[in-house]
Amino acid sequence: MRLLITLLFIWVSSCSSAKPKLTLEEFFNYTSFSYVGLSPNDGEAVLVQTSHRIWDRNVSEEHLHLYRLKEKDRILITTQASSFDPRWKDDFIALILSEDSPDNMNYIHLYSTRTNKLYPLPISKEYIHTYTWSPTSSSIYFATRTPWSDEQKAAHEREWRDVIEYREQYRGDTIYRVDIENMTVSHIELLVNISLRVVEIVCSPDGKQLVFSTQPPSLMMEQMVDYELYSLDLTKTSPLVPVRLTYNLAIEADLKWAVDGSLFFTVTHSGSLEGPYLESQGRLYTLNVTTRQIERWATQYTGQINEYQLLQGGRGGVVLFGQLSTEIQAYTQRSVKDELVKQNGWPGSYQNIATASNSNSSTIAFLYSNYQKPLEVYVANNVNQLTEAQNITNENQLFSNRNLPLGKPYRWINEEDKTPIEGVLLYPPDKFEEKNLPLFVLIHGGPYRGDLNILLANWYKCAVMMATAGWLVLQPNYRGSIGNLT
Repeated sequence: MRLLITLLFIWVSSCSSAKPKLTLEEFFNYTSFSYVGLSPNDGEAVLVQTSHRIWDRNVSEEHLHLYRLKEKDRILITTQASSFDPRWKDDFIALILSEDSPDNMNYIHLYSTRTNKLYPLPISKEYIHTYTWSPTSSSIYFATRTPWSDEQKAAHEREWRDVIEYREQYRGDTIYRVDIENMTVSHIELLVNISLRVVEIVCSPDGKQLVFSTQPPSLMMEQMVDYELYSLDLTKTSPLVPVRLTYNLAIEADLKWAVDGSLFFTVTHSGSLEGPYLESQGRLYTLNVTTRQIERWATQYTGQINEYQLLQGGRGGVVLFGQLSTEIQAYTQRSVKDELVKQNGWPGSYQNIATASNSNSSTIAFLYSNYQKPLEVYVANNVNQLTEAQNITNENQLFSNRNLPLGKPYRWINEEDKTPIEGVLLYPPDKFEEKNLPLFVLIHGGPYRGDLNILLANWYKCAVMMATAGWLVLQPNYRGSIGNLT
């Protein structure tokens, strides 16, 4: 038996050594993912946005592909998707392209999954910085900076002339509704002007309320009162009057309506709902828009809730991707009163979770990576079957064919107060757990972030290349890092 294990170890080592090491040029050809989405009605198609550098043209292309799971094919929608997440409703995907328009108009493009065509909708001369679908695919709500008339613009330019930065340049926002008929704009209606900037907009499942989050128009954090949630009663005629829903010292983000009418949101590193301002690990809450009661989910979880999605529109509870120690794993919770359940998954890091929000589909899509497995998109039939998930992309297959560094968590105790501190040790290829290696300490920015069991390759995440060059790389997650054990 010992001989068999020895022979197996020699065979694995020889296979690993047979792979060439990663080169610097290959390192910078890593493809990153900025969005993963599932078709909301049936979960049978996956929308994937990637960013890849084209070095000979000195540009980064943002590819947006539609993967059809039954047909096992993919369709390229555009190579000019913006960093703005697409919005999927029924058979249409709304998106904004990164290209400049020759007519100085800002467009929302609609992609039809039936015709596989893009339809440009001219919307506004002001930049559209957030938008959402109505419960039907006949209207979109969007926000822009409040426009000036030609007279206002001319007067402003005469007064300030060549001054570059000044407070009076900042304006509040205007929220509109655009009605769509036969893939064209049929009507645009102004709903409300506000003195703040709108960050996110979400429409209730019954179409009667619009909730939005705000921030200062200057984008400079000066007072917490600028960061709140407001609602608009869409059953009334415009102009509408915003109703403030929250009064706290926190920044609410990642808004989602559940089918029962409750509003989910997260608070991450930016305040606290439980008392004075506190920069805590990421937390998940629900707001009853009628009673204004707020409840916290996963109250016993001590790590960082990075992201979440509703299961079957909230009927099945939520799935969370939580960071604890050096890994991001999946957890589920059926209701705010139920226990948080850790799902059986592969060691490593899960990201960019997507579920089919409008159906009974249990399909789940996500990104996954570990020390020696590059990021790719995976699909599982159910959140309980993560270890049976299949990858649908091979954007970084080259990295799987290279002899990569192997890492492990590393923990030590602070002698002064006995606080456990941890980090990641990344060993050079074929030298895992060898001694007397040259040490390179790579300290991440802070106070957040946190180094993980993950394979990333860019100018900031360069540990893989340093380890490939022969260094033992220590990435310490000091106190204050997200997912920290303390």
